[in-house]
Amino acid sequence: MYGEKVPVIISAVITGRAIMRPVGPIAFPARHRFTYIAGQAYRHYIETTFFGFPLLVANEYYVDGKGRMEVTLIGVDEGEKYNNLVCQIADRRKHEQYCRCCGAGD
Repeated sequence: MYGEKVPVIISAVITGRAIMRPVGPIAFPARHRFTYIAGQAYRHYIETTFFGFPLLVANEYYVDGKGRMEVTLIGVDEGEKYNNLVCQIADRRKHEQYCRCCGAGD
């Protein structure tokens, strides 16, 4: 299909719509955008709306070795423990070299 060379994907942006049921049988329209830079960074933005107004928003990102998650009604999660978690997801090589949460760097 590709011949002798396989394309290497270094970044991707995925945008779409969904229907979410956070509580009970009531369905809310939602939109999402996932942005990736392979092995370096990512951002997930999910927004549930009610007549076009944001109702539940989730914004999670990992950039320059620092991660942060903001979710309406739940709050913010960040710091060293969260950075180690997202480091495992975003950049496995960096995790294996530097992580202190599971001893991978020892």
